[in-house]
Amino acid sequence: MTYLILNMSIRCGGLSCKTREVAMSRIEQILSSIESLSDQEFAKLRDWFAERDWERWNKQIEEDSEAGKLDFLIKEALTEKEKDTLKEL
Repeated sequence: MTYLILNMSIRCGGLSCKTREVAMSRIEQILSSIESLSDQEFAKLRDWFAERDWERWNKQIEEDSEAGKLDFLIKEALTEKEKDTLKEL
């Protein structure tokens, strides 16, 4: 197992350097486990991962929308509609 060696004098992204080392070790363990999966197990993991990724992305879009971060898109669409330059999908 390989550990990421960190210079203790640098900031470690809000985590203690020891925590960062453990996190990297866990990722390496996960990657190793994934490599050993059968084709059927890998397909199941891939499907689960894709669904989980979609859920996180969808949650982020909802949060951004509620926070007004996507309002510029509405303005842009309304402007294009007023100019009658919307493109048919």
